[in-house]
Amino acid sequence: MSQYTKNTLEIPRQCFKYNDAYEQVATEQNTFTPVTHFRWNKGIFMYLEGAEQPQRNITSPETMWAINLAKKTFVHGIKLFSKWWFLPSYLIVAFLPFKRKVKVLEGFINAFLDINWKNMSPYIMVTEMMTESCQEVEWACYTTLNNLGFAPRVCEQFGEVISAMIDYDNAYRLRFEDIMEEASKEALLKNPAKELKRLLVIYGERQGKGRKNDMYMKASRVIWLLRIALLHPRFKKLFLQTIQEIDIKKMGFGVEDRYWVCLRSNEYLFMGKTQEEREKLITQKPKLIKR
Repeated sequence: MSQYTKNTLEIPRQCFKYNDAYEQVATEQNTFTPVTHFRWNKGIFMYLEGAEQPQRNITSPETMWAINLAKKTFVHGIKLFSKWWFLPSYLIVAFLPFKRKVKVLEGFINAFLDINWKNMSPYIMVTEMMTESCQEVEWACYTTLNNLGFAPRVCEQFGEVISAMIDYDNAYRLRFEDIMEEASKEALLKNPAKELKRLLVIYGERQGKGRKNDMYMKASRVIWLLRIALLHPRFKKLFLQTIQEIDIKKMGFGVEDRYWVCLRSNEYLFMGKTQEEREKLITQKPKLIKR
């Protein structure tokens, strides 16, 4: 069959030099065979023979390319703003009026969206197709920026991009859900900085600490910046308003994800247990697991 249609040109894969996105899909997606069927109703579910629960979400090389660009932009931005030599800039911003502080933040978020929105927008799912945890992430982002007075378009697009970054990437989403299983809404409302520090300690114990541990360093930078923001009374008030409006319990494992992390083979200690300990929690396993 010809690869040329009336309005479409599909360039053969062998014409391209690099296959990063294709290789990542093969690595990130746990591959199980045979697949019996799919369900596209209030979520994306892949059913596998012998498995007790379906697997959530399906990605593609094109999706991963867009997601990786957004992730790299976000991660390097966080890395830049957490450098020690950036601290003098925080002192300057600290003396600005609150509305000016918000404008500075809005400028950075608009720059992030200008870089990533066109690449990401074709892969943004309708809300009901997302995992419950990322629906809450999207709402948390939206309500925070909305309470800051950002334009509705910025609030909506930022929430969609951040939630999609997590939703499409199992390595991010499952770790996020694992830590949110440990989070306490009451503790976040009473002393948010202390609770965020406690959650980071738990994450470090399960992921592994140190500058050489990339996943831990990403999380620690995000928490550090959040704790800096919480020093300002008005930002703290906004953070507490957001915590009030979201459902922390929905950010934890769904039934399907709790089942699959028991089979996930990596060094992260989901639920504080080793892979061998997790596998003992389930009795029905899929056939032909590719490790």
